[in-house]
Amino acid sequence: MQNTNINTRIIYSFRIKNLLELRGFKPLLETNNPKVNNYKCWVFEATPAFEQAFIEIAGREDYNG
Repeated sequence: MQNTNINTRIIYSFRIKNLLELRGFKPLLETNNPKVNNYKCWVFEATPAFEQAFIEIAGREDYNG
């Protein structure tokens, strides 16, 4: 059986999600935000290219956006 696990990153910021989409990254999933009712969050595949774009947008690696 093939391993289908992928690394992901959850984005909580609509602004960061939109900026990532402008760079060509599409969310794998949109779901309800567990931290804040009535808000959404987005799950992206955390490829090296995604992580680099995220750091450039967010300004730091540990930011969850």
